[in-house]
This record gives sequence, structure tokens and C-alpha cells, in this order.
Amino acid sequence: MWTAEHTIATNASKESVWKMWADVENWPKWDKGVEWCRMDGEFKVGSTYTLKPVGGPEAKAQITDCQPLKRFADITNLPLAKMEFVLLGCDVFTSEVDDHGIDFVVRTRDARHFDVQVKSFRLPSKSTPYIFVPKDRFDISQSRLLALVQFVNGEDPNLFLLPAAVRTIPNPLLESRDYGEGKQSPPEWGLTLSKRKLEALAQHWRFESVVAALQGIADGCLDNESAIPLTVL
Repeated sequence: MWTAEHTIATNASKESVWKMWADVENWPKWDKGVEWCRMDGEFKVGSTYTLKPVGGPEAKAQITDCQPLKRFADITNLPLAKMEFVLLGCDVFTSEVDDHGIDFVVRTRDARHFDVQVKSFRLPSKSTPYIFVPKDRFDISQSRLLALVQFVNGEDPNLFLLPAAVRTIPNPLLESRDYGEGKQSPPEWGLTLSKRKLEALAQHWRFESVVAALQGIADGCLDNESAIPLTVL
């Protein structure tokens, strides 16, 4: 969890400042970082509002403290992977595809689009974490990304980003599991998060490093041999 604080001095009266704050749907008129806002009910404790940051995903907030002419506070649940893409210069869009393994779509500075699926795991764990995506919902293509969020007790989350394909082959960290006809589980791409694979993630697939590569490459292909491992440790 992180917090931020900002203070500014003004000659405006507290009444005029409070009127601006309480008029949530007009926030975009004075906050250029907000595309639109929608208030659900009155400006009071328990009420919610939804806002759309410029270039970012929609976020819903709930007012937790409201003292007229003095202060208000809210709590917002921000989708971590989406916000990280925004902070790194990408645009984020909600996917219009239903039930096909796409959580959202990102657009890079050069207007290329990538479909993103998000998975999370927690450490320490009693057993080796394992995540998977059904093969019929995760295409092995250069436009498909798997975002991994690693939650560690008492620490900030770690984020990793795996392109489904490296050059023309499936990402070498992905494990192909075809259980066969009549089995309970359909074919899937799995990732057993062993110590060696966690080390490989930390070395080669840091979220910000992969996004930087996506922002600066041509033809949608990660082809920097010094940055992209083709074998699994």
C-alpha cells in the first residue's frame, strides 16, 4: 500500500474551495488529469463516485470522511497492473471481448495494441505457486501479454510481464500441458513458480523493462538477444 500527500496555499475562501470539491462531476474543469467523473448520490460519507484519469482506466472511490468546509477522504481500489502501464506511458482500455482471457488492452506510444491477461500469486507459500491460462483463451502471439503480480507479505508487490511469444515460439517460461481427451482439465499454459523461474522473472521479465522494450521496438517482436532468454533456467 502506498500513500501520497500534496499541499498548496491559496487565497480562495474555504467556502469556494469546498464547493469545487463537492461538485465531483465538474472536477475535469479544473483538474486536467481527469477525463470525466460521475457521482453516485450526495457528497457524503458512504457515497461513491467513478472517475476516468486521462489515459488511464476507470476507478471507483468511496467517501470515508466528509466534514464540510474542512476535509474529506476517500478510498480507491486501483487495478495495479493497469496503473503501472499508464505510469509507463501506455494507454489502457477495457476489453470488449467477453470470456476470452483478455482483462484489458494497452496501446503503446507508437499506437500498437496488446491484449493483457493478469494473474497473481503470493509468497511465501506452503507449496510452489502455480498459475495457468487455458490454451483456448491465451493465444501464443506477439500481441498477447501475461502480467504477473507477486504479493509478498509486508512488502510492495512485484510486477512481471511475459509476452506469450518470443520471436516465433512460445515464451520459454510457459509450460505446455495437454492433458488429453477425457481428462478433467482442458489444455493449458502453466507456469510453476520455482526458485529458478522466479530468478528468471526478476532477471529478464521485470514489468518496466518489458514495457520499455515494447515501447521502443519495431514490428511488434522482442528480438534483443541480450534481454530475451530462449531457454528456461
